[in-house]
Formats: sequence, structure tokens, C-alpha cells
Amino acid sequence: MEPHDGVELLLKHSIKQGPKPIAQERSTLANTAEKLHFFALALVHAGAYISQQNCLNTYLDRLEKHQSTLLSKNLPQSIDNYDFSIYSTWNLSWQELDEQSKTFLKICSCLHYKGIPRLLFQRALNNVGSLNQAPLLGQPLLAALSLQRLKWDATEMNEIIEKVVSYSLVQIDKESSYALHPLIHQYIGDTVDE
Repeated sequence: MEPHDGVELLLKHSIKQGPKPIAQERSTLANTAEKLHFFALALVHAGAYISQQNCLNTYLDRLEKHQSTLLSKNLPQSIDNYDFSIYSTWNLSWQELDEQSKTFLKICSCLHYKGIPRLLFQRALNNVGSLNQAPLLGQPLLAALSLQRLKWDATEMNEIIEKVVSYSLVQIDKESSYALHPLIHQYIGDTVDE
């Protein structure tokens, strides 16, 4: 979302009645929205928690110390009757993915969330078979990514990308690079096995 829209959405869900927020509260709302990277689902969830706990001034501290726990909470939201947590919502998408797509996302969760180069996957698969040494620790992931063939296949990678993009789990930055929303990146890192 655009920053202004994100702050307004958070305001709508966190302060449902009473006087308009003062400048300090608006600043806190803006900082909270920014920390949640203006992700609509996270803003609605945060607003419900803030409203329920009446904790606008302490929410950022709670989020910093207990992010995984807060984002996993199922909270009833009186405005739209949606009570799934952020992680529960993303888990629904995760369960629909095939193993190749999950493996791709697991690898991405070990990298920075922006600028993930497609070439990284191509080079890894092209080079893993040419190494004359013991199997690499990452070889099982590369095998799962390539349907056990350990060979680069551009068409196969395109299909993986189409699937994860269709669930809004990845964005294509440029033709040859990908990005995950920072909160999705965190979710995958928090919830997948080593």
C-alpha cells in the first residue's frame, strides 16, 4: 500500500471510536505501518490487536520482541469478521503449493528479500553436477527444486515462478530478479523446517 493509505487503514482498525488521534499517535501509527511494510493484511491484524489490547503506544515494542507470536495470533476483527492470523492466512497459500515451489521459497528465505537473482538458481543447478567432490549440503534442496534431475530447466523455473506469483508470495522485480514482501520472507523463515 501507499504509506498514507497504510496509515489510514491501520487507524481505521486500531482506533475505532473516540477523538481523532493527536500528532504523537499519528506518528506512532505511521511508524507501525512502516514497520509492517504497509502490508494491508498485517495492518488490519495489527489494528485489531491494538484495538483489543488498547496498546497503540507499546505495540511496536511488542512487535519487535514477539513478532512471530503476534503475527500468529487469530484475532476477531469486528469491522469485517475476519479472524485468521497473518500466518494462518499465508499458511493456506503455502499448503496449496507443490514441493518445487515450496523449495524455491525456502531457498529465497535464506537470502535477502529483494533482488533475488534468477541466475543464482541457474548457476547452482548447472554447477552442482560438475563438482567432483562430496555432495553439498544444499544438494537436496537443488534436487527438490529440479525434480531430482539436478539440471537447469528454464521452463520449469517459469512454472514455479508463475505458481508463487499467483499466490502473491513473490513479485518479479525485473525479468531476472525476484522479491518477497519482508513479512512473507519472515513468515517462511519462521515456519519452515531447517
